[in-house]
Amino acid sequence: MSVVKRLLVNNNDPVPSNGRRFIGNVMAHGLGTVLITASLGGAAVAQGSPLVLEREGRTISLEPYAPNILRVTMSSDRAAATNAPGYGFVAKPSADGWTHERDSEGYDVYRSARIVARLAPDNLPKEKLPQAMQLDPLNQQLREQYFGGDNRRHRPHNDALLVTAADGKTLLQMRTWVMLPERAEVAQTDAGPKGFTVGATFDSPADEHYYGLGQQQKGWMDLRDHEVRCWQDYVAIGGQDVCVPFMVSSRGYGLVWDNPS
Repeated sequence: MSVVKRLLVNNNDPVPSNGRRFIGNVMAHGLGTVLITASLGGAAVAQGSPLVLEREGRTISLEPYAPNILRVTMSSDRAAATNAPGYGFVAKPSADGWTHERDSEGYDVYRSARIVARLAPDNLPKEKLPQAMQLDPLNQQLREQYFGGDNRRHRPHNDALLVTAADGKTLLQMRTWVMLPERAEVAQTDAGPKGFTVGATFDSPADEHYYGLGQQQKGWMDLRDHEVRCWQDYVAIGGQDVCVPFMVSSRGYGLVWDNPS
C-alpha cells in the first residue's frame, strides 16, 4: 500500500530573469530541478546536451551528470527548463552511456547502466491518471488553493516520472507537478519580480523512510509522517532549524530540490 508525499514551494522571493527557483532550479519558472542520485533496441545514444521534451504549455528537460545522477527540470517557461542549475552545483553534465527511446506505450525511456527514467506520454489514458482523494470541505478548499481545483489552466500536470535501478527496482515515482502564479494578496505586497508556487506529488510506499533536509532538531531522525518546513527557523523548539533541500531514502536514492526558495 502506498500513500502520497507532497512537496510545495512558495516562490515569492525575487525571481531572476531566467525564472529559475527550485527538485529540482523540478522549477521557479517551473517545478524547479529535481536532481536524483541513485546508489544503485531502437535506442539512440544520448548526446552531450539535455533531452528536452516539448509539451503543451510546458517543457521537460532530462540532463544526466553521471550514470547514476539525473537532473530533471519541468517548467511552463522553456528558458527556465533548459537553464543551468542553481549556484550550488559545480559538476558538469555528462550524458556518456545514456540512451533515449520511446516504447510502444509512448513513454520516453532514458537509461544508463545504473538507472532508468520513464516519463509518461503527454496524454495518459483516463485509467492511468491519478485519482483525486475524497476530501472534506476544508481540505478541498486547500486543494483548490494550491493545486488549482477544476481550473484546467491550473490543474496539476500528469507528467508521471518513474525512476528505477537497472534491475527494475523502483526508486522514485513522481505522479504530478504544478506551477501556479503567486496569490493575488502576495502579488500586491511583492514589489519585486513575480514568483510562483510550485509543487510535486510522489508515491510514498509504506516501507520507505526518509532522512536529511538539514538540521531538524525535533527528536526524530526518520522524516516519514512528519511535516518539514524547509526554511531557516532561528527560534525553533529544540534549537534552530537549518534546512538543506536534500534528502536520502531507504530505497537507495537521494533527491535534491534545487530551489533557493
